[in-house]
Amino acid sequence: MPQIRYDYITGVSHIQWDVTFPIKCPVCNGKANPVFSISRETASKASFLKIKKEKEEIEDWDVLVAEHPQPLVDDKYTGEWNEWPYKSEPAKGKHYVVFIGKDHVPFHELSKDKVYEALYAIQETYKKLSDLNRVIYISIIMLSADGADMEGHPHFDVIGLPFVPKVINEEMNRFVKSLEDKDTCPICEVIKAEELGSKLIYRNENWIAYYPWSPSRRNEIRITSLTHYKPISKLTQKELQDLAFLLLTSAKALHEVSGTDYTIVFHLLPPKRSVTYYHNYIQLFNIKDVTESMLNGLGIYIGNSDTEFKKIQNAYRSVLKSMVGL
Repeated sequence: MPQIRYDYITGVSHIQWDVTFPIKCPVCNGKANPVFSISRETASKASFLKIKKEKEEIEDWDVLVAEHPQPLVDDKYTGEWNEWPYKSEPAKGKHYVVFIGKDHVPFHELSKDKVYEALYAIQETYKKLSDLNRVIYISIIMLSADGADMEGHPHFDVIGLPFVPKVINEEMNRFVKSLEDKDTCPICEVIKAEELGSKLIYRNENWIAYYPWSPSRRNEIRITSLTHYKPISKLTQKELQDLAFLLLTSAKALHEVSGTDYTIVFHLLPPKRSVTYYHNYIQLFNIKDVTESMLNGLGIYIGNSDTEFKKIQNAYRSVLKSMVGL
């Protein structure tokens, strides 16, 4: 059973997830377990988004929210809780997939409307997960924007985790320190600096995209709201539409520069925290492997470390035998 392991030395959390990428697309294989869908309806020459929850309605959709076929965390997982020095627990939680449209295309080839529909579905999924007692943090992430997961069907993973990831914990601590030392939010200060700065990529009425002064990832783009801390569950239609435009144009630019795969990672305050010192933002950066998305974006390593250990152990024995005859 998948297990969450915590490292007291690095602070990295490891989720023992025995999957092989790309995971088969459950939508195209007819094995999706739908939760709800979003469809674009037209009335009086105006279009609007409609949430469909009944099974007979779900078949006609523009965005589908379904349970992950091989969830990273799940209610059904069982196991032991362990403490020092090998802290671990069962990987309990909830893992949903937001499928964007029915075509297998890279994220940067989607339309702005499709990205907006996906963000609307993410917002509704976020609200659903926020009500679960066991969910401490909600990860919104695109593990592979160029098709290395789900056989190229564009999607976001929305994951209700029972812990706060290392990267988010560290950021919250830095935000608190900034508030205590300078009585200000570091992202708000960056926004002021970048309004006329040399690292500005684009800004609209609600969001700003910029290249960080000291990037932490290859070809990193950061997108943040111009409004200091606002939960994703409370973003307006206009804010979601503006974000869809910036996400799509930033993704297109990133792909044009690199021509390689990339990830999209939301950095959000834990849903049950009532503080306002944190300023949400989104990262886009290049990756070489699907597992880099969560490791570099949130400080969570995913994979089967037991299998990796056995391979290293066997290789080491082979090295010893060749070098010293043991």
